[in-house]
Amino acid sequence: MTMMMRTGRFLSLSVLSLALVSAAIGSAAATAASSSGAVSCSMNSTSFVIAQATVPNQAIVKLSCQIPAGDVTVVVTGQNGSKLHSDAFTSNYAGVWESLVPDLLKPHAVTPGNYRVTVTAGADSSNVAFTVLPSGTVPKPPRAGFWTGTGNVSFYVTPDQKHITKLSWGYVAESTGPSGSQSCTAHGTFTQKAPVAITGPAYARTFQLKGTFNTGGTFDTPTRANGSSTAFSVSVPCGSGTGFAKGLFVATWRNASQPK
Repeated sequence: MTMMMRTGRFLSLSVLSLALVSAAIGSAAATAASSSGAVSCSMNSTSFVIAQATVPNQAIVKLSCQIPAGDVTVVVTGQNGSKLHSDAFTSNYAGVWESLVPDLLKPHAVTPGNYRVTVTAGADSSNVAFTVLPSGTVPKPPRAGFWTGTGNVSFYVTPDQKHITKLSWGYVAESTGPSGSQSCTAHGTFTQKAPVAITGPAYARTFQLKGTFNTGGTFDTPTRANGSSTAFSVSVPCGSGTGFAKGLFVATWRNASQPK
């Protein structure tokens, strides 16, 4: 069930679980947002060149918001707090509402600058700030050193800024036994000792580790990365004996140290 609005699209609660699973397996949304109550918004990149938001077949930057049923307002401000766009709609369902950057800025074109979008539902609101960089801008690579943050993920960026090492993820796996079987959880830590390459264009440097444990992320600024981790067939002490773990993370640069 889908309801279309002028500034975006709405995913009903019936497809919400699919959207969350997709986010956990692919690149996770950046969480540079402040929110209160039932409204929670994020963007899959908070610093990007114009092509990422406007050119077909390029990486698509979008805003995703968890909203309740009811009246919703969307306000976008630009430099010096000037209002660029506002919209209002009534949501018949609780779920995920999404909008691409060009729709957020209509009728204005996507131009370089700093922006903030505020989504409000009742007494609750969520704010996300993002920066559009000029075409041809080459952002700085991720800073070398130790990174950690939410999601129990940590790693080092090598001095040449081309790899990450000592990637560690503290996970909680849940049993995947048949219906009615005993459920349980298992805690553990996965550590990838071999280097993992940092790839992709300068404005979207990424890393990806695939296998029984999958961890991938995007460096959206030189000091911040966001991503997701999943693990399959993790040993648990009940049910079928195997479990599944997943999680999102936001890691930030902490210091210039390197592993010994």
